[in-house]
Amino acid sequence: MSDFAIVTGGAGSIGTAIAERLTNDGFRVVTVDRDEPRHSFLSDHVSLDLADATATSETLGAFCRDRRVTRLVNGAGIVRPARFDDTTAEDFDLVQQVNVRSAMLAAQAAVPSMRRAGIGRIVSISSRAALGKELRTAYSASKAALLGMTKTMALELARDGITVNAIGPGPTGPSCSRRRTRRIRPRPRRLSKASRLASSGSRPTSPMPSPTSSRMPRASSPARRFMSAAG
Repeated sequence: MSDFAIVTGGAGSIGTAIAERLTNDGFRVVTVDRDEPRHSFLSDHVSLDLADATATSETLGAFCRDRRVTRLVNGAGIVRPARFDDTTAEDFDLVQQVNVRSAMLAAQAAVPSMRRAGIGRIVSISSRAALGKELRTAYSASKAALLGMTKTMALELARDGITVNAIGPGPTGPSCSRRRTRRIRPRPRRLSKASRLASSGSRPTSPMPSPTSSRMPRASSPARRFMSAAG
């Protein structure tokens, strides 16, 4: 029987590309998203509001309990663009709930299955915005938090044969807004393609990835050089 791979945020362009890549790699992929997926190549989809902590823990915990889940991609993410002065507490909290807390809860649900299998690969989608970006106070904070959590998880779970990685792409078409991107300076040389990001995101889920806990690209394309944040 094929191992299961869970992809949160699987209804978006990035999640769809990663899910398709993992399916082609032989995994039984399950997407998790509040929205219905736009693809037809998957056999399973879980409709779930990842901002709901109780529902996320209970639903994913029950799903992983009797299945061999060895891959998890945390791709769920939302943006609430606003200047720092205009960022509300409600928007800030919601972004952290979806972008950071859901990644922690999904991993907590999947890790017991990975321990039983003796292998596990967790990949979280961070962003170059973790280094700071205008109009992204809440989003940048969430992506920076995701990097710190990734490294901590990598250190704690290594003994169980579980690797934890993060990748940080720049703006990704077509779902990201090119108009919004033009408002921010400096401009990236080009938008990343979801298919390239899927290829980059699938490498840490291979049987023997490097132990690097997080990676941030120097350029907007994830196919270019990466700067390790581990060490």
